[in-house]
Amino acid sequence: MYRQSIIWTAAMVDYLKDHYKAMSNASLAEHLGISLSCLRKKLHELGLHKCPVTKAMTVADRIRRLYCSHSHSEIARLTGISTRTVSRIVKKYHLVRTADDARQIRSRSRRSIIKREKARVLFGLPQKTNIKVVGNKKRVVLKSILKSFGYLVIPGHNTLYYNEELKRRPIRESNGQKMGLTFQPMSVYLSASVPCSSFT
Repeated sequence: MYRQSIIWTAAMVDYLKDHYKAMSNASLAEHLGISLSCLRKKLHELGLHKCPVTKAMTVADRIRRLYCSHSHSEIARLTGISTRTVSRIVKKYHLVRTADDARQIRSRSRRSIIKREKARVLFGLPQKTNIKVVGNKKRVVLKSILKSFGYLVIPGHNTLYYNEELKRRPIRESNGQKMGLTFQPMSVYLSASVPCSSFT
């Protein structure tokens, strides 16, 4: 079968000479848009002999694959190296992201931070950032505490329900009422939850 020969440009040859020691053949071929056999042939023609693949080369290859879809800190966690090392490798290989890639990474990172901050608020811990994650921290924390005592808390609602057997917390309920919470017996919740058709 006829195979079209590759026309090597000066830029391709320069890139090959600059990176053949640090990059695996597979990554080089992918970057240059050629086959592995074509790459090996050119390396032989130029007299370029690759050293054995090192751990540093493997890490660099992985960073190149992750860079367009992960932040520096995410890459650091996945590869087990520091964010400073990630930044150094990114700079060394002139890695770039598209504006859309960067926007998606920022959005995902922000969602992850907000989730962690909400968890800290629920456990009564101080936030690590200034991001506003809840409208009323004290109310959110109190609802979490009352839930741990056995009150039924419905996400997004400010009415809490209690069973007859539950040991109620009058002081906390009073504090909650000042924050806009209301308390109803479980029977009220159950009667509102059961469809009318159930009684027919």
